[in-house]
Amino acid sequence: MSVYRLDPTNPADPDWRELSTHVETLWVAAPNDGRARDIAANKTLMLVARTHLQTKRFSPWLDAKMAHCSLDSSRPEMKDGEIATSSGRRI
Repeated sequence: MSVYRLDPTNPADPDWRELSTHVETLWVAAPNDGRARDIAANKTLMLVARTHLQTKRFSPWLDAKMAHCSLDSSRPEMKDGEIATSSGRRI
């Protein structure tokens, strides 16, 4: 299984605090970069109440401008769908 490194490009952006439980580098085991973004978004999801007038918002992990995603062959093997944080925790 490939491991992808996802890095927030601007951790100070309010979307990180409002839409994700984690704002740090993540390593995600996935078959491709798109699936790595999906896994990160789903496992760090923060539910947000909104009114019917507000635009639907998506996890910053899904946005290439908000998070850089690249293949990282230096990481040890991980199981499909597993996430490791920069502090070594598993999500």
